[in-house]
Amino acid sequence: MVAISDILITNGIPANKVGIGINTVSSKSGYVEPSVVIDAFKSLQQGGKVINGDYQISGAYSNFGGIMIFSINTDSLLNNKFIEEIEECLKK
Repeated sequence: MVAISDILITNGIPANKVGIGINTVSSKSGYVEPSVVIDAFKSLQQGGKVINGDYQISGAYSNFGGIMIFSINTDSLLNNKFIEEIEECLKK
């Protein structure tokens, strides 16, 4: 999530036009825990952090676009667990 976003931005796409898209359904492939998505989002905003010891973010993108979730209807059936955790991150 972080590397792809950073690469897009450093190659000319404005940071406010790039966002993380993630699946909210844990039974489907591509699912990532909300805490991991929040960490990636904050890392892109703050910059400079090495992700998993393998990637150095090129800059700080305080205007990073945001987070988009797939399967919002399914998340609502699961008491909005995913969206509520993400919402708290985006308010800050």
